[in-house]
Amino acid sequence: MKSSKVLLLSLGLAIFFMCGSSCKPEVEYEVIPGTLTLLVPGGIESDASATSPCWSSDGSVIYYTYQEPQIAPYGFPAPVWSVNVADSTRKKITDDEIGKIDISRQGNLCVYYKQEYTDDWIIIMETETWTPVDTILPVEKAKHSKLGDICEIRFSYEYSDSNRILYYLYSENGITHLNRVNLDDSTDVMIVEDCHSVNFAPGPGDTLFAFTGAIVNLNTGEKIVTEIGPGYEGSLDWNPADPGELLVAGGISKEAYVCDLDSNKIRMFTVNDEMIWCAKYSPDGKRIAVESLLDISEGNFERGSIWIFDPE
Repeated sequence: MKSSKVLLLSLGLAIFFMCGSSCKPEVEYEVIPGTLTLLVPGGIESDASATSPCWSSDGSVIYYTYQEPQIAPYGFPAPVWSVNVADSTRKKITDDEIGKIDISRQGNLCVYYKQEYTDDWIIIMETETWTPVDTILPVEKAKHSKLGDICEIRFSYEYSDSNRILYYLYSENGITHLNRVNLDDSTDVMIVEDCHSVNFAPGPGDTLFAFTGAIVNLNTGEKIVTEIGPGYEGSLDWNPADPGELLVAGGISKEAYVCDLDSNKIRMFTVNDEMIWCAKYSPDGKRIAVESLLDISEGNFERGSIWIFDPE
């Protein structure tokens, strides 16, 4: 980890002006040149949806959930598939229907959230066998109901065989809270009481956390207000190879942004005029997996496709 960047952020020297999720920045950002490769087609012709892309630890495979044509509306739980980045061959991994997933930096664990009639569970699977190895009952206020729901689950940013930490963001009466779970001792502790966000990304040192519209240093409590933030949905992702670089996908937006917090420089890219719902860095930080959506009928965004964007 580059201590100079962590120091820069902890001092709050990165200056961006916050823009609400419904407004667009008035400045024009530099467009990142690059190559797009379609790995998993969705869209009108296939009537299928690929969602929630996550890289394997070596960058050779992208995992995702895939809804077969006419099976269920976009966003419903679906089986996990994999696609080989080199030749685009696809393989069904699980028969169980799984929601939005995240893969640990080590690549050995997958996490998702399962809603049931009596209790809701956070499920941990080993990626070698894709079988559950642990279950976590979230705090009562986070359980799926009219009052609460889990918005997102992410593993720690830090790469270590001994690091078995995950975080989940949940909403209670319209207020979002962030909890930290240690898988070794099953402790579950709230670390941010009101995030003002439905998106987050654990960052360098598990200290810098990106939320919609702000980056927060949990050690000092200092906040860096950011100009670019996803809307109600979307995604945030720190570059594994460069802890000063944050990737922001706008959700209901046709742009994704790369924010360099050292230089205060923001650049952007697009995917064939489609909505960029999610974007994730490869383990070496050189490639970006993208989930794009089509506006199929007056703001109804469905039928996701998975791409790779290779910046030049």
